[in-house]
Amino acid sequence: GSGRPVEGEFVDAEVTDAVGDQGPLRGGLTALAGARTGVVAVVTVDMPGVGREQIEWLVERLGSGEGAMVSRVIEGVERVEPFPLVIRARARGMVERRLAGGRRSVHSVGAEEGLGVFAAPEAWGEGGWVKWNCPEDLARFEGGRAFPT
Repeated sequence: GSGRPVEGEFVDAEVTDAVGDQGPLRGGLTALAGARTGVVAVVTVDMPGVGREQIEWLVERLGSGEGAMVSRVIEGVERVEPFPLVIRARARGMVERRLAGGRRSVHSVGAEEGLGVFAAPEAWGEGGWVKWNCPEDLARFEGGRAFPT
């Protein structure tokens, strides 16, 4: 991005993709390249229901693995959610190889060795997965937190 958010006091670094139009996995690589810590949480701005609780939950499950992702059951089928993603900075090479090979899907990163996919707690419900892609999505979200506290 080119500007700091209102909550800029919580942001101590900002990085911008060196190559545009490569999708969210490229954004994850940019975050890893600019990391000043051993673990990076990749969270998208269009999922406002994802907060500290969900990130801490993923970090707790990371263990010695390379990364942690969430799955949930949708219409009876378990599906991997691409975000939030908690990933170790040392996994940068894996992300670079995926992009170089044209494999830009974040969903399938969970199949990589060392990446754990964990079933989301039922208590999180469905509301936290609301994405702000259109005005109707915003209307569904308004009125409070999406995940129960």
